[in-house]
Amino acid sequence: MTARSLLELLGSSRLFDYREAVRSTLDTLFPEIEVAAHPGKIDIADIVQGDSFHAPSIHVAIAEVRPPEYRVSGLREVFVKVAAYVVVEDQAIGDPPKRYTRDEIGLAVCDAIIAVAENPHLSCWGLDDIAYPEQVEMRPLLTAKVFDKGTAYYVVTFRQQLTGCGDPFWEPLEMPPPILWPSSPFDPPEPEGAP
Repeated sequence: MTARSLLELLGSSRLFDYREAVRSTLDTLFPEIEVAAHPGKIDIADIVQGDSFHAPSIHVAIAEVRPPEYRVSGLREVFVKVAAYVVVEDQAIGDPPKRYTRDEIGLAVCDAIIAVAENPHLSCWGLDDIAYPEQVEMRPLLTAKVFDKGTAYYVVTFRQQLTGCGDPFWEPLEMPPPILWPSSPFDPPEPEGAP
């Protein structure tokens, strides 16, 4: 790797565009839920101390990035762990309005995010050189204090492999041209009219 300017670093990394593609897809699919990018982990201690999030909302963050254990090509690949934090509260929905608990809404939203991650037509987020999500799971982020405030927090996480993240480590090997052997007296004769 050679020295690079900040502009070159911005141009070669796929992480920001990837997070934006996930956020944009979820925003399109769930128009009644606020979907925003988040710069990192939502810590339950911060929530208890007073940080507030609009409900219902989904906050998409990149929680972890690591290279693969085994590299099978010269391309740079990374595994990205995404965390989609779901914030919900009790809410009246429908016409006539019916009251739903934060548990019902939170589990329904998490289930919908998992369904998107499992869908091969949606889970590439409109990007190329990307594998399907792996290790998709949901966990509640609940404490008695947060629950008493009237909100509930969940997180859906998954891992996804991005390929072509910057310059290749090595150039692919060029295959030599095929060897054309001269004809042998033992070769079968060409059929008449053959080109």
